[in-house]
Amino acid sequence: MAIPATPSDSSLELDSEFDSEFDMHELLQRTGGDRELLMEIAGLFLDDLPNMVEAIRSAVESGDASSLERSAHRLKGSIGNFGQGAAHRLAAHLEGCGTASDIVAAATALPELDEALKLFSLALEAVRRPST
Repeated sequence: MAIPATPSDSSLELDSEFDSEFDMHELLQRTGGDRELLMEIAGLFLDDLPNMVEAIRSAVESGDASSLERSAHRLKGSIGNFGQGAAHRLAAHLEGCGTASDIVAAATALPELDEALKLFSLALEAVRRPST
């Protein structure tokens, strides 16, 4: 359950364009209100994101459905720590493509994943910015 926003929490608000990606108050609740820990977790995710995406891209390019399933599952789980938005749904779709050995559908979904991850990354970068 998300913690409702209060006027005193204004420093924790994200821009409305990021609201669909995750609930900042829920994320803080998951870390026991520890914003520094949340910032660290977000940083670790962002550092590893290029490797996770490259593993998916490589699996698609080589036609390796099993690797696609595993790599997409890892990305989906990592994103799921923050929210259930578009990037999470696309990672789940790619995982399903791997399960079904549907490399063509996976290749078609990659540009959409890239766009969703750009927005997701921007949202996480906003989390990493120190509040003023």
